[in-house]
Amino acid sequence: MRISLSCVIVCICFFMAGFGFVSADNISQGTEVNNSSIHSGINNELWRSEQSAYSDSLLHETLLSPSMNSNKTSNISSNFLSDLDMRSGTRLPEFKVDWDRSLGGSKDEMTYSAAQTADGGYIVAGYTYSEDGDIKEFFGGWDIWIAKLDSARNLEWAKSLGGSGDDYAMSVIQNNAGEYLIAGYTDSTDGDITTNHGGFDYWVIKLDTHGNLIWQKCLGGSKTDEARSIKQTSDGGYLIGGYTWSDDGDVSGHIGTYDYWIVKLNSSGKILWNKCLGGSSWDYAVSAIETVDKGYFIGGESLSRNGNVTGNHGGFDYWVVKLNSQGELVFEKSLGGSKDELLNSAIQTRDGGYLLIGSTESNDGNVTGNHGGLDYWIVKLDSAGLIEWQKCFGGSSYEKAYSAVMSPTGGYAVAGSTHSTDGDVSENHGAQDYWLISINSLGTLEWEKCFGGSNYDYGFNLILNTDQSYCITGISESIDGDVSGNHGWWDYWLVQVSVWYSVESASDEWSIVYPHGNLSYIEGSNAAYITQGKPGAILDDVIVNGTSQGPLLNYTFQSIASNHSIHTYGNPVKDQVHVMFNITPTSGMHPLDVTFSDMSLGNPTSWFWQFGDGGTSIEKEPSHTYRNPGSYTVSLQAFNNQTSGFNSCTGCIEVN
Repeated sequence: MRISLSCVIVCICFFMAGFGFVSADNISQGTEVNNSSIHSGINNELWRSEQSAYSDSLLHETLLSPSMNSNKTSNISSNFLSDLDMRSGTRLPEFKVDWDRSLGGSKDEMTYSAAQTADGGYIVAGYTYSEDGDIKEFFGGWDIWIAKLDSARNLEWAKSLGGSGDDYAMSVIQNNAGEYLIAGYTDSTDGDITTNHGGFDYWVIKLDTHGNLIWQKCLGGSKTDEARSIKQTSDGGYLIGGYTWSDDGDVSGHIGTYDYWIVKLNSSGKILWNKCLGGSSWDYAVSAIETVDKGYFIGGESLSRNGNVTGNHGGFDYWVVKLNSQGELVFEKSLGGSKDELLNSAIQTRDGGYLLIGSTESNDGNVTGNHGGLDYWIVKLDSAGLIEWQKCFGGSSYEKAYSAVMSPTGGYAVAGSTHSTDGDVSENHGAQDYWLISINSLGTLEWEKCFGGSNYDYGFNLILNTDQSYCITGISESIDGDVSGNHGWWDYWLVQVSVWYSVESASDEWSIVYPHGNLSYIEGSNAAYITQGKPGAILDDVIVNGTSQGPLLNYTFQSIASNHSIHTYGNPVKDQVHVMFNITPTSGMHPLDVTFSDMSLGNPTSWFWQFGDGGTSIEKEPSHTYRNPGSYTVSLQAFNNQTSGFNSCTGCIEVN
């Protein structure tokens, strides 16, 4: 077992001691580790994170009106034209906490996973020991606790699940029908649980949109099996990643001690195939995703040097595996140094490669630039698993990266936690803070910011919202700083953050570009426009200096309201991609075949479509079949050699 969850008092003591690594040499190869003892050899840590869904919106048409009144329109995303560097320029970003929300009771709540839902709210999954506050049901031991927030951050509903033993949720998704799938593990044999195989089993749960139980499945053997990740696949089924000590029951092909255990389910939860991967030592899968070629990419860490595992550098290494659609091995790779590396999540990137998110204490082998102690370690691989670049971020104490999303400007945002106050870390509110960083496509640090209070705050999951703000979810025991409403001890803590740049009212120039040819702007009328430069800005209170007729190419706004701010992301660049696309048809009976056409400016050369039901494509003009009724949001991110652009259409496909 990778983590101790029943020895909570002991584990919290480890938290206070600083999450130190325990030497891999101390691991006994012959003893199964379960929830009655702490797994030694990775981190003495209590919580791990799973990657978040990626959703976003950048460019829309909007209306420009020459009025002293505020021209606030929803879904307006313009682009600020400037030559300022984000880290060295005179206008550094400002960070605004839009809102925060604590959820829980008087005891401990732990959350690993959250996602933005189709209605603009959030689903948060974890587990609780409380039986008061926001928690209305308690079955005994640790219970799974699912919280659904509406778009106004009100607690819409909450659901406890489990039995008299210990039950843990590690990953949650919303499927293309609007239902919720949870993956975790349980040793209960009563309550909501049926057919436990012995010890801890994978526990997979399906809830309807209101939190009612549709079905649940225990998967595993007579020993310990722990699920860490669930994703919906393009065929409507599910991919589950985790690890197992079992060699019986549902588990086939066990190699030794803990193995990666990958399970492919159909839409009803029936096992289609399962695969053990690893060697004779300890191998822990924490992330499993479907790739654009309909294969699978699995990430975790390994101490093995045999079996499927090659190239271990010493201690625990990142170990990544590419499988084909049938679960057969395509390639595997160990990455790290002579000390320990701990992988927490992996995402496929827009170029078909992969981004690995985790931490390292090494400064040799594949690892360079460690700042001391434990650093964020971000590794970019190409589609064949070769390292393109790797970067360490942090200070002289310890940092742990857990989750990443692709940012609107072609780079990445990464969330985790920090204990440092030096190096790359500019501030810290207290013991441990959420730490959010932005890096460009080559791994160069663009900006960073800490969020939290004077006590311990650990960020595990990062969501890029449709309005381009970031939502970080994790746990907090703070009652001050950015944190409000703590119920006692550890609570779920959600915080939404926006990144802002100030605009000088007299000197900032904007370029207006009409997307449909040489249209003109006439005073007193409205005109659709987009603007060149820095993507993601929002314009309010724009005053235009008089009447203009004919083509407008480089128009300077006379003034912008005093102390006005714009919502902006990324570095200013030329030849900015502006994303537009067509959808045909936009409604019909299921199954509905839809064709998408890119109409973007800026000559993009690559594309990343999200169809709103879990499906994606990297084609310029893809087709997609919607198999279930519902309202679907489509987004496109397009790229040229220098820039990227975004567009999202909310609810633009209606399937009956």
